[in-house]
Amino acid sequence: MALLRTRGEMREAALVRADLDGYASVTDAANLLLQSRIRGLYDLLISCHGSQFYRKTTTSTTVKDQSLYTYSGDFKVPDFYRFTELQADDGTAFVLVPAFDDVLLPLLLAAEKGGPTTSVYTYRRALRPTGIEVRPAPTGTTHTLTLGYVPAAPQLDTDDSTFDGINGWERWAEIGTAIDLRNREELDVSSLVAELQATEAAITELAGTRDTEPAKVRLTRPSWRRWRYWRNRSGDDL
Repeated sequence: MALLRTRGEMREAALVRADLDGYASVTDAANLLLQSRIRGLYDLLISCHGSQFYRKTTTSTTVKDQSLYTYSGDFKVPDFYRFTELQADDGTAFVLVPAFDDVLLPLLLAAEKGGPTTSVYTYRRALRPTGIEVRPAPTGTTHTLTLGYVPAAPQLDTDDSTFDGINGWERWAEIGTAIDLRNREELDVSSLVAELQATEAAITELAGTRDTEPAKVRLTRPSWRRWRYWRNRSGDDL
């Protein structure tokens, strides 16, 4: 069960830590500073504990001769932040799509010119600024693409907006916000800095004991070997 805290609750906790509760004049500043600290906590939790805390999935379908599948358009993900994996499904097999680089790209492009029908086993992917490039470009057969991703940190626009700090770690953001508020007033922050460091150490220490993310199973088939054989038979060596 998620341990959600509202912006209003976290801001008030930060103001209490900063000994500035009751000062309405700092509310707007506290909201801005808290949002910045939430982003920092979000990255800290992901870097220490992996993507599983915030990972989501979404799907799209392949389109004949289309090689780029955009995050916001094809996958309908307006808040994409980090890629975790891409899988392809033909109704009988669910396959993790491996990456390709510039060395492999010429072979992939050559395979699009008269090669055999693409399958979930032949796809390769590369990350692009606006989406994922899939090669060889799909032929007429429609396949399902499942994108695993981490969304951007939530934007806390209202006091009712919530954040899942996972086991109460949102206090890292609250302490950090209290430090930022007291710095604005040129007040001593030494005790808060020590508390922040202790909290961050606790978060990072747990990273060494967490379970690793589940291994992903990928079915394989010697597709490239068959393509090379097919091209050689036609007199066009890859």
